[in-house]
Amino acid sequence: MMILNLIKNQLNILENPVIQNFFSYDENIQLLNHSKKHPNDTSSISLLNKRFHTYFTNVKRINYLASLIRGTSIDYDKKMRNYSSRYISTDIFNEEECLIVYDDSFQNDNFDSLITNKHLLMAIKSLTPKQINILEMFFIHSKNNLEIADYYNTTPQNVSQIRKKAIKKLQNDVRKSDNIYVS
Repeated sequence: MMILNLIKNQLNILENPVIQNFFSYDENIQLLNHSKKHPNDTSSISLLNKRFHTYFTNVKRINYLASLIRGTSIDYDKKMRNYSSRYISTDIFNEEECLIVYDDSFQNDNFDSLITNKHLLMAIKSLTPKQINILEMFFIHSKNNLEIADYYNTTPQNVSQIRKKAIKKLQNDVRKSDNIYVS
C-alpha cells in the first residue's frame, strides 16, 4: 500500500512531477480508482505499487544517466581545454597566412624552406638545435617519440618533454610578437 498511503497521507504529493507523470497513464489512474473503491482487493493495490516501483526505478535510472552524461561532457571539455593549452594552436595565426608550404618534392626538409610566417620562423630560430631537430623529426619526418629517443639515446618521456617545452615556447613567442605588431 505504498503509493496509496502516500496519496492519503500527503495530498500535496499529487503536485510532484514524478507522481503527475505516473498518473498521466490511464491504466494507472484506473488502478488507483479501483483500489479506492475496493480497498480489500490487494491484487490491484499490489499491481499499482509494482507499476509505480518500476516507473520510479526507470526515472532514477534516467536521472543517473543524465547526470553521468553531463559529468562526462564536463570532463571531456576540461580535457580538451588542457589539450589546447598544451599544444600549438593554429588559431593564433591569420587564417589566410600559410604556415607551412607542403610540397610533394621536399628538396630541403628544413624549417626555413617550409615556414612562410616570419613570426613563427623567428620563434623557431630562438630554439636550441636539439629542440629544432626534435620538432623536425616529429612533424616533418613523422618520427614517434621512441624513434627520436633511440636517435638521441634518451627516453621517450624526455623527448616528449623537450617537444612540449619547444611548442610552448613557440606559442609564447608568436603571441608576444603578434601583440607587439597589433598594438
